[in-house]
Amino acid sequence: MAWSLKTKFLFMAFLFVPTSVITGVNEVTGDCIAKYKPDWNKAASCQSNYIAAQVKREREELRDFLRKNPRYRFPGQSWNKCFGKPREFAFEYLEEIGDKVTVGYKNFLEPCKEE
Repeated sequence: MAWSLKTKFLFMAFLFVPTSVITGVNEVTGDCIAKYKPDWNKAASCQSNYIAAQVKREREELRDFLRKNPRYRFPGQSWNKCFGKPREFAFEYLEEIGDKVTVGYKNFLEPCKEE
C-alpha cells in the first residue's frame, strides 16, 4: 500500500494535534496527581478547580468583548455599521385621502457615518 506524502502528513497531524491542544489541562492534571498522590478525590478536585477557573476567565473575556461590541449579541448584526444609531426613514411624507395612502420617498438617504 503506497501512501502519498500528503496522506502521511495529514495522518501524522491528526495524531499530534489533539495532544498539543489539551497540553495545559494534562500538565495541571499531572501536577495535581503529584501533589495529592494517595488521595485521588483531592487530585480530581484540584483539576476541576483549574478547569472551572479557566472557563470563568474565558467567559469574563467574552462578556467584556460583548460589552464593548454589543452588535455581536444579535445574529447578522456584526457587519451592520448602523447598529444602535438613529436611522433615517426612507419616506418624506404620508398622505391619506379616504381609503388610499400615498407615500413619498426620498431621492437620497445619507449613509451611516462610522465613528
